[in-house]
Amino acid sequence: MRLILIFLTILLFMTEPVNAMEVLIGRIVSVQPDKCVIVVDVSTTSEEKKLTVAIHKDTDFSKLKQNMLVRVWGDYNKTDKNTLFSASQICPAGVSDNDPTGVRKRLRQGHGASGGSGTGRQGWRHGSNSNRRH
Repeated sequence: MRLILIFLTILLFMTEPVNAMEVLIGRIVSVQPDKCVIVVDVSTTSEEKKLTVAIHKDTDFSKLKQNMLVRVWGDYNKTDKNTLFSASQICPAGVSDNDPTGVRKRLRQGHGASGGSGTGRQGWRHGSNSNRRH
C-alpha cells in the first residue's frame, strides 16, 4: 500500500500542468502583415482594451479586414499580459459555412430564418382545411 502511495506521489510531481488556450473575441483595429500582427479591440462595457496579437507568418492576411469580428485562440505573452497575445488559430466570429452534417441548413428551412413551416408542404399546418390530415 505504501509503495502505491509513493508511486502516485512521484507521478504527481513528474507531470507538468496543462495550460488551456485562451479565447479572445473582438474587432480588428489594424492589420500589419509586414510585422505579422493585428491589433484587436476586446473592450468591455467597463474597460477599454486593445491587444496586439502575433499571428503566424503563413496566415492569409487578405482575409483579415479592419472592423471584422474575429475569434482568436492562443496564449498571453508571459512577460507582458496586457499587450501581446500569440495566436494559434484565428477565424471570423460570425456565422460559418461549415455545415458537414447539413443540420444547420435543415434548421434554417424550418420556422427559423426562412419562416417556412418546415414540413415540405406549403400550408399543411397553417393553410386551409383541405391541406390538413384527418
